[in-house]
Amino acid sequence: MSLRKLIEIFSCHTNLPIKIKDVVAQIVEMGIQDNITYVGVELDVGVIRGQFVRVSTERHAVYGEPVYSAEIYYASNQEIEWQRLVVCKELIHLFDTEAASTKTQEELEHLMEMIALSPELQFQKDDGFKVITDKIATLYAICILFPKEARDALIDPYEQGLIKANDIARIAELPEKYIRLAMTEAWNKIYDTLMSNQVSTR
Repeated sequence: MSLRKLIEIFSCHTNLPIKIKDVVAQIVEMGIQDNITYVGVELDVGVIRGQFVRVSTERHAVYGEPVYSAEIYYASNQEIEWQRLVVCKELIHLFDTEAASTKTQEELEHLMEMIALSPELQFQKDDGFKVITDKIATLYAICILFPKEARDALIDPYEQGLIKANDIARIAELPEKYIRLAMTEAWNKIYDTLMSNQVSTR
């Protein structure tokens, strides 16, 4: 099953925050992985906030079915909203296939041309392949942790000034700058573009 399907499953959720354990359970149920563990460790968040470490395959018997296990490490010394976003972003990488990993820099740049982001989140010309794909994975993670229906239910009171970005960020347990992005008029186009242009996130 596709990453698009995972986003669609959570898109109707309006009860925030979306629990990471529920995202993990859904990925396992979809058959993407058999086991997923995520562990908090102390990292230099100025260098790295988290990492998808490896996917291992093992058999419990000589002719048994393979068991696919994924391990994710995230910086436990960062705020909870960043921990959640980082783990979800790394979970997105589990949807990469061998075919998807052959996507070219040109294909990624084409997608970037279709997505207008705020200056602080803008993709830069000197961003390398890994940086670009990591940013794309972050956007997919936002789609899951801040579902479409939850966002749509909040847009009117947000635009009327009845609720602020930091209030939504606290409820959703996500970094405020990404909530500000998701509450812009451009987000619908970004969302639609991501859903129709799935690319490798590794």
